[in-house]
Amino acid sequence: MAFPVTGDLDGRTKVIKVPVVSFSIKFVDNNNQPIPRYEFKTIYRGRKSAVKRANRQGISTIQALAGQKLTVIDGQDRAQTTAIVSYGSKQWTMIIGTDITE
Repeated sequence: MAFPVTGDLDGRTKVIKVPVVSFSIKFVDNNNQPIPRYEFKTIYRGRKSAVKRANRQGISTIQALAGQKLTVIDGQDRAQTTAIVSYGSKQWTMIIGTDITE
């Protein structure tokens, strides 16, 4: 998400509303089968979360600002992948061992 800037603000701050996106991450294995209660962490805006857990269907709901980078880390800190949250994201699928897809 890009914001064009025109003119000089003379040191003033301009508030820009960025939408909060609520979407789900689905954790699946190489056979596209859900991984129930998959444990993971996120790094969002420079902060690492506590361990989170997906539900029985391998799905967890996340909220983030559009345009922000979100890193998803395996619960044991073995692997990670990063993607940019886009406005209109509904579900990301994370195949364990590969990258995130929308």
